[in-house]
Amino acid sequence: MVAALQVIGHKKSGKTTVVNDLIQAANALALSVSTLKHTHEPISAATDSGRFAAQVPTWLLTPTQTLAYSHATTSLAERVKAIVNTCATDLLLIEGAKALAYPKLVLLLPGETPTDWAKTANIAAFATLGATNDPQVLTWQSARAASWLAAWYAQQGGV
Repeated sequence: MVAALQVIGHKKSGKTTVVNDLIQAANALALSVSTLKHTHEPISAATDSGRFAAQVPTWLLTPTQTLAYSHATTSLAERVKAIVNTCATDLLLIEGAKALAYPKLVLLLPGETPTDWAKTANIAAFATLGATNDPQVLTWQSARAASWLAAWYAQQGGV
């Protein structure tokens, strides 16, 4: 089964930077990796793709991309669970979707502390892209992403 890790935090906290670092780290560790990006923006209903996707599952093909769209009839948690259960990779990185129940790497903004996230479940670690003196918070460094990921992955039962 795939190990799923959520990377969460407020806007501009560094989520995308960290997910990119973790993708590179997974590749360096010879782990296959997929990503899932939670967005609040729907496909525009004004486009052909949007009109199709509102009715039936739709594949959008460009010369370099394949995207699958479908109108959701189940909850976000149920859709992510289905992806996790069918994902054929070692690691699934989920950016956003704070309410999901997967282990979370929380990115803190300057001035935030772990206590600001006290109501958030299943936190694996706290990190910040800036400097910190808080021993609970990792100062994220791209060069150390592979060692952090290897340790976390091993805790999840990975090799």
